Amino acid sequence: MRNMAAWRLGPVLAFLVSSALAHCEQAQNDHLIVPWERIGPIELGMTAADLIRIKGKPTQTARGPADGISVYSWKDDLSIYIRTDGSYVTQICALDPAYATVNGVHLVRRISPLSTC
Repeated sequence: MRNMAAWRLGPVLAFLVSSALAHCEQAQNDHLIVPWERIGPIELGMTAADLIRIKGKPTQTARGPADGISVYSWKDDLSIYIRTDGSYVTQICALDPAYATVNGVHLVRRISPLSTC
């Protein structure tokens, strides 16, 4: 009886582990825009500590006044507006066309203006 339970439990544990790993991989490659909720893995209302844990150290930081907003930016064209005290994310700005809604709406960049000769 005990061997039968272990035999059934093995595939369940393997499934749970593979699901958890897939979720982590999905979070790293998540470029989904969910209006009024999140862009990629960054959610509105997230704390500064959570933001740094997920994205790592920003490549650029513009510190605002103590009672204001600071802006953190990363090389993947993602800018996060966060309360300077680190309490929560107030705005998320994605300039990379890889970020899109479930319907495929995304930013289109112009490479250069067309010139006429």
